[in-house]
Amino acid sequence: NETLNDDPRVWNTIGYKDSNRDYVYYNGTFDGQGHSVSGLYYNQDKTFADQYIGLFGVIGEEGVVKNIDLENTYFCGRYWVGGIAGQSFGTIEGCTSDATIYVDEKNCIGGIAGENLGLIENCSNTGDVFGDQEVGGIVGSNRGDIIDCTNSGTISYTDEHGSYVGGIAGSHHGQATITNCYNTGDVTGKSGMGGIGGIVGHVDLTSSSVTISHCYNTGNITGDYAVGGIVGLVEDGIVDIDDCYNTGDITAKFGQKATFAGGIAGRIETAESTIDDCHNVGTVKASRFAGGIIGGEGPVITNCYYLAGCASDSTTTQYGVGALNPGQ
Repeated sequence: NETLNDDPRVWNTIGYKDSNRDYVYYNGTFDGQGHSVSGLYYNQDKTFADQYIGLFGVIGEEGVVKNIDLENTYFCGRYWVGGIAGQSFGTIEGCTSDATIYVDEKNCIGGIAGENLGLIENCSNTGDVFGDQEVGGIVGSNRGDIIDCTNSGTISYTDEHGSYVGGIAGSHHGQATITNCYNTGDVTGKSGMGGIGGIVGHVDLTSSSVTISHCYNTGNITGDYAVGGIVGLVEDGIVDIDDCYNTGDITAKFGQKATFAGGIAGRIETAESTIDDCHNVGTVKASRFAGGIIGGEGPVITNCYYLAGCASDSTTTQYGVGALNPGQ
């Protein structure tokens, strides 16, 4: 429990991936019983060893980490960096993190976990998280379920890419559920690759589906391309956005190209996706294609509303859609 000002030693994670790329999982049950861990420090990002950084490096499928608060902590690594775990195949529940997470050029960076392939439930992040790609308040890269989680920390980029940034998850892959989550922190991305969202930045599912339900965002979401109050960019798979709302300001600007900003979603490229029972009362600005509900493309939109005049540079007002199947 050394403080960051008293000659800190580098933290050795619980569970890791060794130099032979073999996992050494944590597969036990760690119940913090509401206690705090404070003063952890890791600041190395040059070698393979500087991956899978967190209180736990790698949590296995049978591992459970719960009821622990992480405070006064700083983690800077290379890949897979999170406050509670660098990577988790198991369960993280009832945990909070106030750690500062900073990764200069790599990806899978999250306030709770760098990557989630299991379950994260009833967790919150209040620390600031900075990374290059796949950066999230709860999870950087998500392939599992996220339930009842919140973020109030600032989520932002560190390098020229600055893509796939989200208040809850930076990117999402695979069939799963994100429900009852909210973000109140500001989220900022940079790259023309896009995917900046209040809940999820980028979705690429490869022929599977995800449901994002009962979520909301109040933070200001800013990026160059495909920026949304709930979801930034959907490139593949089916996304069902249900009973979600946004009150934050949404801004996308990337020269004179189509930038796509929406109160609920920036751009959804799959026509099978849906947006249902959602609303937006935040302002939406883009150099091209701003919509009160979605910036562009053609999901099925039902029972949604937005404030008249909330979107600037919109080309049509049908359900607050900036453009249907727009050209570049």
